[in-house]
Amino acid sequence: GRIDAIRLALGFRRVPVGLVLTSDLSRAMDTARIALEEAHRAGWHPPVPIVGDARLREVDLGALQGLTHSEIHAKFGKALSSKLGSEILSDEELRDLGSESAEDLYTRVLSAIRDVAGSEALRDGRALALSTHGGVLRRLLHSAGGIRSIGFSIPNAMF
Repeated sequence: GRIDAIRLALGFRRVPVGLVLTSDLSRAMDTARIALEEAHRAGWHPPVPIVGDARLREVDLGALQGLTHSEIHAKFGKALSSKLGSEILSDEELRDLGSESAEDLYTRVLSAIRDVAGSEALRDGRALALSTHGGVLRRLLHSAGGIRSIGFSIPNAMF
């Protein structure tokens, strides 16, 4: 993870970021901090504020929470286990599992983004960077582009 975060620093050479909004969980915060420290140390980017926010935490998966892929396969079957990580589950499937709905996730993540959108740090064309988790990113991509199936992996520390 640390190597990925250091590689992520290269992205700060190309994009003037004014603020990093991150999940308040340590791995997301550490990724943001390491990448920014490396970018600053290399002279690629000035220091910028990092704002931790619980609203960028991973999706609450209800009955799936904490289970390995093989445990999900054994408990819920191949149809569900094969969808995870590649397709967005429907709100009905999510409700049946006691999971957070897509709409709930959008609401909480977008409210965090809106809260910092008018920040002085984001003036003059400076971008907002997010440091969050794979499930959040998959659902945001789905929301933004109507993507139902994600046929590519979302690597750690992508810019």
